[in-house]
Amino acid sequence: MPTTTVTTGPSPTLADAVRTRIAYLASRGVRTFTVSDFPGVARHAGRPDAWLEDHLLVLEGIGILRQARRPGPRAWTVSACSEYLG
Repeated sequence: MPTTTVTTGPSPTLADAVRTRIAYLASRGVRTFTVSDFPGVARHAGRPDAWLEDHLLVLEGIGILRQARRPGPRAWTVSACSEYLG
């Protein structure tokens, strides 16, 4: 019986995976997001889950994201002037 091999290419970088997920959320009208809005994103990029929040904090630190003031877990929104989503 013949076998089939599927090649999907390399995993995306964590930065690419986060940007793709934020773009998807924005396309669905989600403007404020938390770590829980990124299920499996770090793992899909071959990174530990803990790196996801670290990456979001770095994006906040360099001005791409800003912290959204709301009760509950830390939340972010894309800074209007960042041009992060193109």
